[in-house]
Amino acid sequence: MKYKNNETEFAARVCRILDQDVASIDARVAARLRDARQRAVARHADLSFATAGGGHGLFQSLHRHHRGLLALLALLMGAFGMHVWQEHREVATMAEIDMALLSDEVSPGAYLDQGFMAWLDRLSQHEEDSLPE
Repeated sequence: MKYKNNETEFAARVCRILDQDVASIDARVAARLRDARQRAVARHADLSFATAGGGHGLFQSLHRHHRGLLALLALLMGAFGMHVWQEHREVATMAEIDMALLSDEVSPGAYLDQGFMAWLDRLSQHEEDSLPE
């Protein structure tokens, strides 16, 4: 709080000093100061307008819009990449099964025979029963 009081007192003293010296300023200097003030106020108004949605604010809005589109594009590319990877994985699994069937001593037609499948089931159950626990 003390700092704020010091700041207020300092600002008041500066204003008093400037007000005292205003009367002694040359007319040409006063005109230049007035022009500079008007330019500063105009620039401030332009900046306020830009942040309110005009001028540069439009650029910022488009930039935000493009960031959203880029995020959506990245999401779509990731989903497409996952789809391609999953398809590749399924194809690789099927190729592995095909190679196992083709390299096996039993012909692929034997797997279609119901009697052969029943024999495999009995054989696997017999092996499970003979396993030590």
